[in-house]
Parts: sequence; structure tokens; C-alpha cells
Amino acid sequence: MKELPEGADPMDIRYNVVNWVDRAGNPRAFSYGSSYIDPRTGEIIKGVVTLGSDRHRQDYLLAEGLLQPYKPGQPVPTAMATMALARVRQLSAHEIGHTLGLYHNFTSSTKDRGSVMDYPFPRFSLKADGTVDVSQAYATGIGSWDKRAILWGYQDFPKGTDEAAGLEKIMKETLAQGHIFIPDIGGYVHPTANQWDEGTNAVTQLNTLMNVRRHVLDNFSTNAIPAGAPMATLEEVLVPMYLLHRYQVEAAAKSLGGLYFTHAVKGDGQVITRMVAPAEQWRAFDALMATVTPTALALPEALIKQIPPRPSGFPSSMETFSGHTGPTFDPIAAAETAAALTIASVLNPERAARLVEYHARDAQQPGFLPVVDKMLAQTWKAPLPAGYKGELQVLVNNLTLKSLLQLAAAPDAAESVRGESLLEVAGLKQWMTAHLAAAPPRHKASLLFGLAQIRKFEDDPNKFVPNPGVDTPPGPPSACPAWISWATT
Repeated sequence: MKELPEGADPMDIRYNVVNWVDRAGNPRAFSYGSSYIDPRTGEIIKGVVTLGSDRHRQDYLLAEGLLQPYKPGQPVPTAMATMALARVRQLSAHEIGHTLGLYHNFTSSTKDRGSVMDYPFPRFSLKADGTVDVSQAYATGIGSWDKRAILWGYQDFPKGTDEAAGLEKIMKETLAQGHIFIPDIGGYVHPTANQWDEGTNAVTQLNTLMNVRRHVLDNFSTNAIPAGAPMATLEEVLVPMYLLHRYQVEAAAKSLGGLYFTHAVKGDGQVITRMVAPAEQWRAFDALMATVTPTALALPEALIKQIPPRPSGFPSSMETFSGHTGPTFDPIAAAETAAALTIASVLNPERAARLVEYHARDAQQPGFLPVVDKMLAQTWKAPLPAGYKGELQVLVNNLTLKSLLQLAAAPDAAESVRGESLLEVAGLKQWMTAHLAAAPPRHKASLLFGLAQIRKFEDDPNKFVPNPGVDTPPGPPSACPAWISWATT
């Protein structure tokens, strides 16, 4: 890569250009890789990449939280800068891939980081001494899928070769190597087509990531911020650590009511569709629900005490948690941010419809009613812990009921889903009513609020709108929109 010649115009069709752009107002804006294409021939004439100059910010925050690097009397390690720059290199290759005509392939993380066209989550591990190793955060160079895609798209065949047959041979070799291609349209369905995930199995990786997250939170300290920084800025580094699992939750949820599929064509031998094994779906459910236990959501008391209200010149922003307690840090609202992601994933309307459908077609599939029954057994019907963890359980209970009522009221949800949701709400109402009289005051307050929400729903289901939740801080380490190409005129 070279700098443009003196006086050259970046719009000159003769130059492929990578633009380094300062977006002071929005450091999280997209990067782009696009092309100018001759509409007569399909030839790519010029590639244009736009990279934001602050795209490393999220990776730097992740590194600060994982490494806790600002130790008194010790030099700041270079690992943070190394990790952030490795991501910028990977992002540059990703956007250049778009200029060459490559789409996202969100299954590549399950094949040893097989493509720069995936959205990668940093790879890190917990070492025996309790420190986190980020030395392998991002892959170097292009992956095995990228090589196959370029081979298929740009192969020059010897004169006289049957090009169609040559391309077919490349495709069969690619499939034989175990590659599949699921781009952006993989949706919230395919268990291995995920953005910002890591590992060969999303459920296993969620369990692993939750262990690392717990270790980091339990050992989170002022070493996460440099000397002289306001103590309140601990929150900026805490946010990506507390939500470290947010994208792995989305990935693991796809195994529950998910569907393996390929964009098969007639005769290519690919498995077209395949339901997820019931045992794997229940394993996914257990891993997801483990993320919303009071133990998983709780922050150490010593850490909560170290985050004061924001000082002048350091206002709250989209990168800090919202809350209900005014200027003070609100650990229960932080828990709401994390728990809402999981509950919404499990009780997603489309997932619920697939659970109903798949169970109707195969009685071994989990089904929607058993999933909700197990959910309620682990939330509302579980004993309420004392203290802070009890408040976290109340929060999760309310989020579960809110999502269930939203399903029952949603006009665009499948009617079977709405009916089964109504059945579950009716059963929960009976349970709440039966336990109300004997409940201690704190639990009684929770039951009364739940019953009030149900009555509000029953008054007019079509007009039921639950109270809005807290805002979720943005989190993508780096991203780009779908590949865009421009035809020349």
C-alpha cells in the first residue's frame, strides 16, 4: 500500500484508494469497502475503502478491561496497542475484500477463523496465573475461505478450458473442505452464522466466556484506568467487560429453535436444512439462563463503591450505563441491560414460532411451552435470594414477564405463539395469586407488581405497552454495512 502521488485526486478512476477518515462526532460509524463497476462487463474498475480513524476504540477498551494494565510503578504494556492495531489490519483486509466483490461469511469463525469477511470477536484466554492472554486476539492474513472465494472469482483458465467445468471443480473442492457460505441473510436462525462470535461451538464458547467474564469482574480494579483519570471513568472500561458475552448470547440463542441450512443448489450435495438436536437446544437454554442468574449479574461491592457520579467535564454518554438512580451508578440497571439481551433472545417471536412449528413436526423438539415452563421455574418460581442478589432476581422476573406479555400482545407474532403465551401468563397468574398471602413483604411487592402488569395486559391486550427498558450501550468492536458497489456512468 502506498500514499497517493502528489496532486492526485482520490476520485481519480485510475487509483484504488483506502481513505483514513476522522469522524469526531461518531467514532463508531461504519467502515466501507465498495467498488465502481462497469455495467457493460461487470469489471471492477476502482476500489474505494473508508476507514474511521477511531475504529480501534472498542478494542482498546476491551484490552484495558481484560489486562487491567495501569499498575503503579510499572510501564504500560504494549499489548493493548498491538491488539487494537491487529484489528485495524484485519478490518482493512475485510474492506478491501469487499472491493474485490466478497460478501460477509458469518460461518467462518467455526472453521479456524477462515475468513477476514467474518466479523471477528477477539480471541483471548485465562492463564494459570489469573491474567488474560490477548496475544492471539486477531488472525494474521487472509483465511482459507478467502482463498477459495478469490480462486473461484478470479481464476484464469488455460485457453481451451471449459470454464464452467473448471468453476464447478473449484466449488466441489471448496465444499469438500467443509466450507459453507452464510452471509448477512443468515438471520437470527443459523447456529454457526454469527457476528462477533468465537469458537467452533457457540454454546460451549458462551460458557467459557462467562467464566472469563466472572474472573475479570471479580478482579476489576483501578488498574483499568490510567493515573490521574477520574474514578468515574472506570465505568467506560466496565461496560464492555460487563457485556463481554453480549454477542455470544446472540450466537448461542440460535441453537434454540434454530435451523442449520445451506444455500444449496440442485445437485451440489449440500445438506439443505437440518434441525438442531434437542439435547443441544436444551444445552443452549441452560447456558443462556446461566447468564441471568443473580450470581452472573452481580458486581463486587468493592467495585460498585469505586464508581462515583460523573465529574464536570466527563458527562455520561452512550458508552456508559443508563440508570434509575439519578447521577449515581446503578448496578441493578446495568444488570437490566445484560439480562434484557438474554431474555429477549430466548423469547424472540420468530424463535417462539419455530419452537411451536418444529415441535409439531417432531415431538422430540423442545417446543415453546416447555421452554417457557422451564424459564418460569428458574425465575418467578425460584426462591428469592436476600439482599442485592434478590433485587437482581426480581429484575429478571419482571423482564421475563414483560417479554411474555409482549409476545401475547404482539399483533405480528404467530397466533399459536400468542395463544401459548396467554396460557403461560394465565398459569403464572394463578401461581402468583396462590403464593401472595404467605409471601414475605419483599416478595409480596414483586408479586403484586407482576399481577398489576398482567391486569394491565388483560384490560386491553391490543394496547398493552410495557414500560421501556434502559438503553443499551453500543458494543460492536468494528463493523461495516453490507457490501456496496457503484456502477460507472
